[in-house]
Amino acid sequence: MARTDKRNSSGLLGRALRCAPLRRWRLGSSGTATIELAIVSTFLVVLAVGAFDFGRVGLEKAELVSAARAGTQFGVQDLSNANDTTQIIQAVRDDAGDTTGALQVQTRQYCACAGVELACTASCADGSYAPFYIEVSVQNTVDLMFAYPGMESPLTLSSTSAARLR
Repeated sequence: MARTDKRNSSGLLGRALRCAPLRRWRLGSSGTATIELAIVSTFLVVLAVGAFDFGRVGLEKAELVSAARAGTQFGVQDLSNANDTTQIIQAVRDDAGDTTGALQVQTRQYCACAGVELACTASCADGSYAPFYIEVSVQNTVDLMFAYPGMESPLTLSSTSAARLR
């Protein structure tokens, strides 16, 4: 009975693997490194492209933040600049290097007391003048290289900057 178990454990598959050409194939590793390289390099390329894509999104967001701040800084220089929306928009475009007019820029001026907006001719509850603010909003779209789950393409980015003039 022990002899039968030994023969069954070696069986047809065991005899086939003892065959010289199959033994070399089973023990050889000449193609293994190539297959591993193909799998790993594909993964690394996809990872690099994704990192590049999200890096572009981060860079674009930083440019929008800087452009919105530049528009706000131009507007708070004095009251005449705060009312000159054309020049504020041009300051935003100059800072962002937008020569094609791709950026969507909005400006607004408002007065507020304790976080509540009111007419700029009105005064606050304590009798003081209502502080005058300028706000610049910048928006742009970024085309992604690939479609990522949960993200639409083109991706819309925006930034808003506000500052008190008086």
